[in-house]
Amino acid sequence: MNKNSDILIFFDLETGGLDPFNNPILSIGAFATNKKGNASERLKPETLLPYPTEFYSLVKPYPISDIDPEAMTVNNLSLEQCNKAPDEKQVLAEFMDWARDISNCEEVSFCNWALNFDLIFLYTAFYRNNMEYKLPGRKTYDIKSMAKGCGFVFKNLGDLYDQFKNIDPLWQPFEAHNALADAKAAAYIYRKILEKNKT
Repeated sequence: MNKNSDILIFFDLETGGLDPFNNPILSIGAFATNKKGNASERLKPETLLPYPTEFYSLVKPYPISDIDPEAMTVNNLSLEQCNKAPDEKQVLAEFMDWARDISNCEEVSFCNWALNFDLIFLYTAFYRNNMEYKLPGRKTYDIKSMAKGCGFVFKNLGDLYDQFKNIDPLWQPFEAHNALADAKAAAYIYRKILEKNKT
């Protein structure tokens, strides 16, 4: 199939703390959009898409990981929930398979609200599981840095997202610290960055 569309994959991780070497990944969420930040399913009927546009999975913490109880509270997750999830290696493989399915059909770039933080967690997890680590895309974009660069002032993703609550009729509330919801919120902010750069 010819690659004739630019697709952005917004991804997000929820983690059991801030230390990628000791704290586990608790969930992975991702959302595929077109280069304008619109959901790719809006471009064509779902039946014509060769891939699903969303990915989400909880992750079972690896055995010797250290989990910060505060992180569990912030992410609104319980250890019982996570222990019932697939293990880290399986989820990483499924996430990469999903991303590769898209990259086989489209030109792909990866986007993330706090790119370096999540990339370090991903790299460490792939290394820990003896897996090859290579995002199947052309470029990566840090949405938080892009937002600061175009003049937005904010404390965090949720704060910036909420700034559009009363001025955008398409605005919808989202569940902060849910990996898929955060990925979609970052896609929304990306679209607002594009709009601001046009003015």
